Amino acid sequence: MNSRNRTVLILAGLLGLAMWVLVWSLQIGSSDVTLWGQSPVDQTIFWELRVPRVMQAFAVGGLLAMSGLLMQVLLKNPLADPYILGISGGAGLGGVLVAVSVGGFAAAWMMPVGAGIGAMAVVLLVFGLNNRSGLQSLDRLLLTGVAVSSVSTALVSLLLTFSGSDVFRGLVFWLLGELNGQNATVLLFAWCLMLMCCMPLARTMNAMVLGDDMARTLGVQVKQLRLGLYWLAALATGVAVAAGGMIGFVGLVVPHAMRLLLGSDNRLLIPAVAVAGGVFLTAADCVARSLIAPIQLPVGVVTALVGGPVFIWLLHRSGLCLRSLKKGGANSGGVEQHNKVQPSKAQSLSPSTTPLLSISGFSLSSNHRPVCNALDWDGHAGQVWAVIGNSGIGKSTLMRSLAGLQNDWCQQTGHIRYQGKRLGGIPLAERACHLAWMPQSDQVPFPCTVRDRVLAGLHPHGKPFSWETRQDLLEVSRALSRVQLNGVEARMLDTLSGGERRRVSLAAAMVQGTPIVLLDEPLSQLDWKHQIELAGLFKPWALERQGLMVWITHDPNFALRFSTHVLALCADGQIIQGPVAEVLTPSVLSRVYGCPIVSQHSPVLHFPAH
Repeated sequence: MNSRNRTVLILAGLLGLAMWVLVWSLQIGSSDVTLWGQSPVDQTIFWELRVPRVMQAFAVGGLLAMSGLLMQVLLKNPLADPYILGISGGAGLGGVLVAVSVGGFAAAWMMPVGAGIGAMAVVLLVFGLNNRSGLQSLDRLLLTGVAVSSVSTALVSLLLTFSGSDVFRGLVFWLLGELNGQNATVLLFAWCLMLMCCMPLARTMNAMVLGDDMARTLGVQVKQLRLGLYWLAALATGVAVAAGGMIGFVGLVVPHAMRLLLGSDNRLLIPAVAVAGGVFLTAADCVARSLIAPIQLPVGVVTALVGGPVFIWLLHRSGLCLRSLKKGGANSGGVEQHNKVQPSKAQSLSPSTTPLLSISGFSLSSNHRPVCNALDWDGHAGQVWAVIGNSGIGKSTLMRSLAGLQNDWCQQTGHIRYQGKRLGGIPLAERACHLAWMPQSDQVPFPCTVRDRVLAGLHPHGKPFSWETRQDLLEVSRALSRVQLNGVEARMLDTLSGGERRRVSLAAAMVQGTPIVLLDEPLSQLDWKHQIELAGLFKPWALERQGLMVWITHDPNFALRFSTHVLALCADGQIIQGPVAEVLTPSVLSRVYGCPIVSQHSPVLHFPAH
């Protein structure tokens, strides 16, 4: 069964399960009733109690599950849940504070209002405390939320201590999760609205999980998206807590379970999680009100008791699946099909009048150490530039600047231009169609297939609701074939070796189809055979695409063989640039690396002198 058919089968099974659980929960409870019951009492129970409560449970569960999914993408952590940033703690504090202050009958309908106000207050507080960094630091955001949650929990405990005995039990029951069927229609509307707001963000969320820098080079406005996800998750959690109390585990278990079943594509995950969260909480509520009827258990207790073992079972099952993929997956034994790539003879193009990428008066210093001083550089179509220098000299920092990425630890002056336009003035979405970047390391926090990772390179060319076409899939297969990874599209990325993952990242950069490609140490973790074969693609690509490639290498011999030009970074902040034959000489290399360099056995191989 291929992945597409499996996905359709899982989604169909989920919808079937949802219909069965909804019908079953409408009939089960303290007393068994059906839609066709003859007794007026049964009809009243069914329509006035059961239906609103089931609707409320489904909506609250869906809101919590979607909030959990957004939090996991926001924090790039598959174990994040809606309460990790203190939103539930603020909602609980607001509800308890209103109940203790008002008391009596008015507290019953004012508690949700107080919970909503408390949730929004925490959102504003966490946002305000992180406003200086613009929510750029995930660690700071997370720690702030945890601290606010701890303070809220302490204040809730303090208020419960001073509350009367008649109020104490009701507050504890609400804090553990209580569904009473109130405002069911409004909650269903909120569920639909949340789903409608999340779906247009699904493709962008797929790029977001690759990391902030990678997402920016794919055209994503990271800061705006992060704020949007934060506010959507906060609103959904606030509404859910205000309506049903502090029900835990739904936002953690459901998104993770759906990810194990469907993969990490948020276009599938968002609707699946919205339905599965509703099903999970509806079933838990049915168990809570029927297990020891007529006594009703707090639904939050049931979600924890049921969700915990299910979560452990899913983790165990996912481990078995990964082991089976490693043993029986395509090319799992490391035997791969290779397209022989013959190193091409050096060819040159007469450079165009306007360079593809240029630098003027560019100075860059990192930690008060110069990387380059007043650099002027032009990169033209058909050229392959290698960047060489000692470790820590600033090669990756310079590459990030060329990609238009922020280097907060650096001071930068001068201008970078793409075809005469200032790079900083080009919108991210447009820039992503002209410039691709391959980072030094490529860590994906969620399990995904090789196909999904390479497809991320097509993000700049798609629309919010677009899906990949057959031609897109052919482009992915062609890119993987060029990097000698035939037949691995369906394998999980984390089952590949480090060198194979580097080649997948290279395929994702090249499938982006941009005239400029920036590669940060693309040959790291590769054996000599694959280094030679992949580096042999650089010159043919530049000639075929009429493009510019800039790549970082630690081996000047590879730069000499597979590049047309070299940027050599010296320790004093000076950069020596020019054709490979002029720059890669023993005297220049001795200055660059700070040790004597001689040529031995061949005029095109350089070795440190003994």
